[in-house]
Amino acid sequence: GGHGHLNASIIAGASPFGVLDLFGYNYGLGVAPKTNLVNIPLLKSGYSSSEAVAANDTVSTPGPNGVYATISNNSWGFGTNGNSYESLAATYDAFSRDASSAATVHPLLFVFSAANSGATGLTRPKMAKNIIAVGNSENVRSVNLSGGGTLTGNNMDDLSNSSSRGPAVDGRIKPEIVAPGSVITGGRAGG
Repeated sequence: GGHGHLNASIIAGASPFGVLDLFGYNYGLGVAPKTNLVNIPLLKSGYSSSEAVAANDTVSTPGPNGVYATISNNSWGFGTNGNSYESLAATYDAFSRDASSAATVHPLLFVFSAANSGATGLTRPKMAKNIIAVGNSENVRSVNLSGGGTLTGNNMDDLSNSSSRGPAVDGRIKPEIVAPGSVITGGRAGG
């Protein structure tokens, strides 16, 4: 019912009909329509597990189509640390090589939002070397706000002021990629 649902619809939305934006794009169509998703509620109350168990759950829980996850999309972080590489980043580097507690190897690609800390830096564990951190650029569209008014995006090359940015202390480029994250739309969770 919120941020996670919005991101899931941007990834896998498959609404074949619906309102078109002013460029003719379908608001309900995701980047990879009809992709099967598995929700691992690491930060939800009631899920009392560790990062290691959540990584293992991700590669050992089949999706609705019976296929196991190979990509983990994340939009969370634990404070900034001056863009230094530290133990939590190293933990996610290890999970990317093998996220499973089984004897077999199960790599997992982690994609993280860079965060909304602007020039303060990326939140932990986004300095990991084997993950992809995604910064937030402006979109090209106008969105009517529910409380009235319009929010307009006019340049995909504009990095949002709130988007966390690097570089890493060791000189690596962070975030690795940037995608529209301001003035965007996606599916809304039902009541």
